[in-house]
Formats: sequence, structure tokens, C-alpha cells
Amino acid sequence: MKLSIITVNLNNAAGLQKTIESVVKQTFIDYEFIIIDGESTDGSVDIIKQYADKITYWGSQPAKGIYNAMNKGIIQAKGEYCHFLNSADCIIQSDGLEYVFSKNPVEDLVYFDVQYTDKTVRLHNERLTLEYFFRRTINHQSVFFKRSLFSTYGLYSEEYRIFSDLDYYLRTIIKEQCSYQYIPYLLVNYNLDGMSRRGSIWEYRCMEREKVLKDNFPMMYDDYQELIALKSEMLSIKSSRLIRLIRKIQLYGFYQWIRKVKNQ
Repeated sequence: MKLSIITVNLNNAAGLQKTIESVVKQTFIDYEFIIIDGESTDGSVDIIKQYADKITYWGSQPAKGIYNAMNKGIIQAKGEYCHFLNSADCIIQSDGLEYVFSKNPVEDLVYFDVQYTDKTVRLHNERLTLEYFFRRTINHQSVFFKRSLFSTYGLYSEEYRIFSDLDYYLRTIIKEQCSYQYIPYLLVNYNLDGMSRRGSIWEYRCMEREKVLKDNFPMMYDDYQELIALKSEMLSIKSSRLIRLIRKIQLYGFYQWIRKVKNQ
């Protein structure tokens, strides 16, 4: 089996139905579908039961956070790759999975571009570096993880509420140099209403992100931040000089035109 699609849900029946419908309409069929519900009380379980014949495994028990629920899904998974498509996230095209696997992915992590529900598009980098992860991350909805990674390097850390996926990228891609492959394709529509996107916890997001980076690179965090700031400053200086150079060229062209007009 190529793929285990793992969906985590808590009291989001409408979003869950959208996710399920985007999965069951796929033309690609070599997958299993796992739903981990956090004992929802809003009718989510009724939605799951409606699609029971399309779902490989589901359970509804209290979970200690989103990564605890995702880990429960990993434990049930049997596919070569795991894909975390949480409640209200949707695969955009019905042939989306078929297109991805037509590329014959073989790397440890395979990732794609993502479209947000506000229609903005996020294009990920083809090259992943420590600097990249210091500045941003990859939405886990747009990544396929080889299931064997979780056997080798462990499950998601449940110490973090929001950035355990960043922690996992640092542990696997940066520290262990696991292989990765970028496929420039919009696979998933990412729901912006999730916990990690709520403005009310923005301060906590920043604090936890900093903690993940410090926990993984305690001896170099401050130095690396200083280097990034220095690089940004240098780029800013270069940009200012470039702008001045362009203006000089433009003025030179304008003066040449004036001289030409006068000589006519």
C-alpha cells in the first residue's frame, strides 16, 4: 500500500465532511484512510459513520493535543507514506494523488505547494536548509512522510502544541540528513481556521517556535540568529545600492534623450 491518509478531528463536523469527500473522490486508490476523532460531540462521529465503508480505521477517544492524535494515526498506519490531512483540509483535484504518484516518489519526505482557504498560494523551496527552517517551515498537510521514519526516529514530540512538525523536520532533514523531494504542484487546500492560525495565540506560537529551535540547536541558536540578521542587513544595503544604481541609469538615459532633442 502506497499511502496512509491520516485525518485528525475535534468538533468540526462540517470541515470533516469536506475532508472526507476530497479523499473518497480520488482516482488514485492505493491508499488507506484513517480518522482519529477526539471524542467530538458535534455530530462528527455521525459523519464518520456515513462514510464507514470508505474508511479503513477510525476511533473516537479523548486526545492530549493534535500531535497525540496524529501519533495515534501513525500507529495504525500501514502505508509506505503517511499524509496528515486534518479536518477541513482538502485535496484540491480528484486526480491529485494520482498525479503525485505518477512522479514515482522514493525519497524520505515528499512535499508540495499549498493553497490556503483565502486563495493565497505558498510555494515551498526546492532546497531545504537550516536557514530556511529558522525563517519558516513546511505545512505538514503538504508533505508525505515515509512511515519508516517514525520507526527509526520516533513519533511526533507531544511536548509541543503547534510546532512539533518543525521539530520533526529539524530532526530528520537537518540532523539526520534524510532525503527529500519537492514536487511543484498544488495538492492541498489548507484550512486557516486551525488552532495554530488563531491570532489569540500568536505570542505563544512565537515562543514555542523559538523553543523548538533552541531545543534542537542550543549551542548555535544565538549565533545563527545574528548571522541571519547580518545577512538581511547586507541584502538591504545591496538593495539600496541597486536602487540608486537603477536611478542613475534612468537619469543618464533621460539626459541622453534631452541632449538628443536639443541637437535636433
